[in-house]
Amino acid sequence: MDDYEELNQALVTVANTVNRSMAEISVQVSQPEGQDQALVDEDSVAGVIFEDNGVELLVAAKSLAVPEGGSLQARLVDGNSYSVSVKRQDTNLGIAVYAIAKNTLSENAWNQIQTVALGSSGSVSKGDPVIAIGSPFGYYGGMGIGVVSSTRETVSRADGDYSLLCTDIGGSTSGTGILLNTDGQIIGLIDQERFYGDGESGPVAAYGISDLKDALEFLSNGQAVPYIGIQGVTVTEELTDSQGIPAGVYVQEVSADSPAMAAGIQSGDVIAEVDGTSVTTLSGYNNALMQQETGNEIRIRGQRQGTGGYVDITFRVTVGSKE
Repeated sequence: MDDYEELNQALVTVANTVNRSMAEISVQVSQPEGQDQALVDEDSVAGVIFEDNGVELLVAAKSLAVPEGGSLQARLVDGNSYSVSVKRQDTNLGIAVYAIAKNTLSENAWNQIQTVALGSSGSVSKGDPVIAIGSPFGYYGGMGIGVVSSTRETVSRADGDYSLLCTDIGGSTSGTGILLNTDGQIIGLIDQERFYGDGESGPVAAYGISDLKDALEFLSNGQAVPYIGIQGVTVTEELTDSQGIPAGVYVQEVSADSPAMAAGIQSGDVIAEVDGTSVTTLSGYNNALMQQETGNEIRIRGQRQGTGGYVDITFRVTVGSKE
């Protein structure tokens, strides 16, 4: 029991330290004419300050829709609210990087805030202790302590599969925030609404941070995350042996109005090369795509089934974005 209490207190200390770098990002809109003109909160998410570029503090969080005439504010550890801008967002993943001008911060905020390091979700194992902070239960300032219940689940998004860290911590459908390891490093971004359907709820789950690092780097630099728009799966050796499908990434679906659709890629095609890089897995395809920039015209090679078997095909694709 003494060991348990000591472990629990150590985890609480880690959570309290990182809480100083959390931010509640809220959308604010003016009341209609004839009513009180004060700004009111329309929606909010919990984010974390993970980078300082010298001019701005950058916050990683779920993306928010800002209506015309609306604005964004961040409530920080000092209790004050500060103006926020969207550095860049990606609606495919549902994440954004927000910016807070450093010269607007109070001295009290400066004395407490520090950036929180991105950890490695790839090294997380079932049973590892974790901490959920932010708004995991639907209200800001919550904290949950538990263990990782599974690391095997993934969520499919355009151009890749992303690992999920599932926990035994009860959560809210509207929960947002971050998942921490015992070193106080970010190992996951919580977005319960993206993982559970309307009206559903379940234990806290988070995008594994390792799968988001490329996207966060693009967004932090004010660049869009490269996007082509295919839902695919890796062609395994079993599929090749049993069904004769060539090695590569089998295209299950092509997103409407995507660069892939514009280039003529179809469901059933098998992608084997992205701009000169051979790809045999979906993760390899995603890694090759993350080497590109929006606007680049690239060559994608693969195979398509015809009457006499699979034939080689080549596409010219202009890399796009989802903002």
